[in-house]
Amino acid sequence: MKNLITIICLLGVSHLFAQPIAGVEIKPVDIKKIEGTHDFITLDSLEHSHTLSDLFRLYRHRWVGEYYSVALNTTCGDETRTEVGDDHHLTSAQLELLKQCTNDCDIEFLVDYLPKNNLKDNPPRQMKFTLTMIPIYEAKFPGGITAMQEYLEAKTVDVIPDEIEERVELVKIRFTIDKEGFIIDPHFLETSGLDDVDQALMKTVCNMPQWIPAKDNKGNTIAQNFEFSFGKYLLQCERWW
Repeated sequence: MKNLITIICLLGVSHLFAQPIAGVEIKPVDIKKIEGTHDFITLDSLEHSHTLSDLFRLYRHRWVGEYYSVALNTTCGDETRTEVGDDHHLTSAQLELLKQCTNDCDIEFLVDYLPKNNLKDNPPRQMKFTLTMIPIYEAKFPGGITAMQEYLEAKTVDVIPDEIEERVELVKIRFTIDKEGFIIDPHFLETSGLDDVDQALMKTVCNMPQWIPAKDNKGNTIAQNFEFSFGKYLLQCERWW
């Protein structure tokens, strides 16, 4: 299994956890599920977002020949606001509007553009996608994503024999990073059916070092829930690439 192609199927928030290792992932949970062309953003991701591609990983600027307008529409309760930009670069007003949204707000981008192609019939088109704002700074593994990858690989992929790994469809362990950054309430959502494997994976979660806890938009530390997943199923979940 160690030589399999590395693929992950994150459903969104976790731009912070977007670089995987084979068959292992940790992702945030408690995110409402929305159908359609959709993605999730946090206060962390906004700090590093300058273009539409930074916000929405399926967006491809190279497909656009000419922009007509890029409208950001937000609806929070009964209030609807709009900020319009000229191209894929986010304006300061658009970023500020996004920062004011909560997870109950409807966020929609409408991109009016001319496709970049050589077709004789090439009419203007409109692309629409929606976002959900999670107004927190996510909890972080000490040392960042690279350190987390190294820890997970050392405790799982490098320890569990290949012939055992190949029998494990999917294991899920839910846990919480509390306000101090400690792991609390780890419990299985799905088990492997193999006691030694389950014990090793639970130990991997419980022995993680203290995290940097999540914060709300006022800077107060808060708890955040995560899921640790391990197994062959993850290798079938190509979504963004």
